Amino acid sequence: MKIGISRIFRGLALGCLVTFFNASCEASSQTLSPDQLSHLREMIRGDIKPKFDEDARKLRYLAIQNDVKSNALRLAIQGLQTNYYNLSYIMYSCFISSLATTVDDIDPCRKKKIVAMAKTSGLAEYSVAREKSGRCEMGARIFEAEVEFPPFEFLAFDGNSLFDFDKLNRCLLE
Repeated sequence: MKIGISRIFRGLALGCLVTFFNASCEASSQTLSPDQLSHLREMIRGDIKPKFDEDARKLRYLAIQNDVKSNALRLAIQGLQTNYYNLSYIMYSCFISSLATTVDDIDPCRKKKIVAMAKTSGLAEYSVAREKSGRCEMGARIFEAEVEFPPFEFLAFDGNSLFDFDKLNRCLLE
């Protein structure tokens, strides 16, 4: 899933040029101002929201077509919200970490984390993984990231969480 990496980079880079903040843009997230971090979040939100809305619409349509109970639909929507929350954070964290290295690191970082996320989804099909999932999910949650990067309002529900999918996968495979 391509989430407008070049657009995000161009927007933040332009913000750096406009505010004469070039040196800080090459350093790290510690040097980005709260306004710049907020701008980055809003750019990610702008990319994610239309995609989420379209997937949620498709999910609701399929639920109606297949007479899915409302509780099952609610759980499916929450799963979609969790996926998009994690995708949003992947974009954010890869962009922030690339500021300390090079912008060319964004795409490999994003791909690596999305592959790990997809692997988790595949592992969820196995009963052994389902038995371990609660314990493994708690161990793989990124609590500090949930504070730094709360979900967008359309992704928020009580219990939505961010995960380190590599750590989650290792636990599920133990």
